Amino acid sequence: MKNDRLSDLGLLFARLALAAVMLIHGTPKMIPGGPNGDWPGFSAQIELFEQNLGVPPLFAVLAIFAEFLGGIGILLGLLTRLAAFGIACNMGFALYTHIAAKDPLSRMELPGAMLLIALCLLCTGAGGKSLDSAWFGRKGNK
Repeated sequence: MKNDRLSDLGLLFARLALAAVMLIHGTPKMIPGGPNGDWPGFSAQIELFEQNLGVPPLFAVLAIFAEFLGGIGILLGLLTRLAAFGIACNMGFALYTHIAAKDPLSRMELPGAMLLIALCLLCTGAGGKSLDSAWFGRKGNK
């Protein structure tokens, strides 16, 4: 059906947008060094979360995994709902910290938009253009 193909394409675009942002933010937290040598890496990032935000190490690890591994999962459409759940929790907390700090709207718009995309994928699944569909026969809610 034509609508199914367009829906699958729309979900693919949503996944690509969310994955790009999550990987851009998650990769420097996971892998030290980087092209300019300025990526803090995993253990340093956990310390930064604890010192700057008061986030316990376990939740810092979960946040980093949500951004990096969740970004990969969303990109591939693999375990999409699980990845979207982790990202939604992460972006919900990020949005909350900006609201609590009374930051300007410009600091809230990215986590807010990413939260909404993650919630969309949590509700719909990855769609037909995904590894979830190819490997498990899942096309969203089916």
